[in-house]
Amino acid sequence: MESMKKELSVRRQIYLLKVVSGIAWIIAGLCMFLDNKFFLTVRIIAMLLSIGIMIWVHFAKKEAMDEMADFELMRAESNVLKLLHMGFCLVACVLIIFDWPGWEVHVQTEMELHEILCAGIFVYLGIGDFITGILFRHYEEE
Repeated sequence: MESMKKELSVRRQIYLLKVVSGIAWIIAGLCMFLDNKFFLTVRIIAMLLSIGIMIWVHFAKKEAMDEMADFELMRAESNVLKLLHMGFCLVACVLIIFDWPGWEVHVQTEMELHEILCAGIFVYLGIGDFITGILFRHYEEE
């Protein structure tokens, strides 16, 4: 009971909200590509874990964000946004090249386009959160 009354440090809040939740989003997104009951169960558990973490951190007694932590979080999010934009542009370029006249690249899948996009968005957002949490910790230790 004593540990439940302790304040969540800013570092711990970011770790839970970004790193752990990001991993859960990545797992949920990857499980969307696999179609069976086991991976459906894993996907649901990962999404519930992420929701549970968000609710827990929201209502927990926590240390207030100071100006330095705010700055480091914004710095981490800014750098991750740049990385995600580069990744998105790289994927777009690859797709354009595959669609180039004369290239015959055909990928067949049983998944519909909206299912692929939804899974990709989960992975994309999860990677963003995960890297943000790692960078925040790195910047805080500098």
